[in-house]
Amino acid sequence: MSTIVFIDTRGNKIPKAAQEAVTYASQLAGGPVTAVTFGDGKDLETLGANGAGKVIVARQVTTLDSQQLTRLVVDVATKEGATTIVSVSDATGKAVAPRVAARLKAGHVAGALGLPVDGKFLRNVFSGKAKAAVEVTSAARVISLMPNSVPIANTGGSAVVEEFQGDLGPVRITLKEVRKAGTGIPLPEAELVVSAGRGMKGPEHWGPVEELATLLGAATACSRPVADMHWRPHHEHVGQTGVAIRPNLYIAIGISGAIQHLAGVNQSKVICVINKDPEAPFFKAADYGIVGDAFEVLPKLIEAAKKLNAERWAAPRGCHNATPPRTTPPRTPIFTARSRVAWRRSSCASSGSLTATPTRGLTRSYSPRCMATVACRSSSVVSRPRPSPSRWRTSSRRVPLPTTCSRT
Repeated sequence: MSTIVFIDTRGNKIPKAAQEAVTYASQLAGGPVTAVTFGDGKDLETLGANGAGKVIVARQVTTLDSQQLTRLVVDVATKEGATTIVSVSDATGKAVAPRVAARLKAGHVAGALGLPVDGKFLRNVFSGKAKAAVEVTSAARVISLMPNSVPIANTGGSAVVEEFQGDLGPVRITLKEVRKAGTGIPLPEAELVVSAGRGMKGPEHWGPVEELATLLGAATACSRPVADMHWRPHHEHVGQTGVAIRPNLYIAIGISGAIQHLAGVNQSKVICVINKDPEAPFFKAADYGIVGDAFEVLPKLIEAAKKLNAERWAAPRGCHNATPPRTTPPRTPIFTARSRVAWRRSSCASSGSLTATPTRGLTRSYSPRCMATVACRSSSVVSRPRPSPSRWRTSSRRVPLPTTCSRT
């Protein structure tokens, strides 16, 4: 039983999603796999570090003709005797994978979130509100992997690159022009995303958003009304009708959190919301929230990011790219409610983990219908008295949580 993985490697750099798919296929097969690609991709032998033993590339395919790409994958799968075909759940993969499954009479798992558990694959349903466990009973199976679902493996190996020899039939699509959407980090591949909405009050106020994104090494995004009003380009629109993303951190500034927007971002690992309306729906889906005016919060976030970057990259004289010796643990930023920023010395940062202690007013949601206010006994909150456990504020819809939220 062999495994092949279909990826799109066009351009000067192999996309992150392609490396994830190769890693996933290798873990699924328990050994090296065969990668199938097309176009003018470079450095294809480096896919060996992700788990590919062989890379078959069809240089003659230059357009995204889904029928021609389907014939390519089916041809390679037949010659290799593959019973498992893996692809990325992106625009290309969604056009090719169902066709391949129909040709091979294989079961298709669309949008798998990881390796199977007891033979069942988990995938999101109902716009991410629930998960379905899918079991494939056919002899062959086609699996589309959601981006940013598995860490990329790097074993340091090298793959053998072979040219595809065969007839893929006529080309039905003629490529006339290529327009690049943007020069920044592609949203589906971004691990950090800074997004903003109508709360910014105009395109002329987007400078701080872009500055924060640059300092964090993040991609910029926006809500649909912002794109519709042409404040930002449409390729930055995230949501159910835009780009669906799954970053490690999603920062939403001045976005109320309509259900259509949440459907495209609710798979983010951590969501931080900045909004002056404490009743904004987005707070119910947020891991961390800041109640305050974006024009007051953003400058403090930018200042905190600059200090953190300066600490991170500072090196002793005469030594480049080195980490300076520390006499005290590094500082971890804590963002409090009412547009205040505080710093706390992390007692466990020296061991490699970062501990962020939220102050009163921060909200954490454990389900779409469960919301809680986090209280703590932090000794370094700016202009805030130190609360005691007896002063934790609760109500019928809010419950007290442990004093420290740790995230490694």
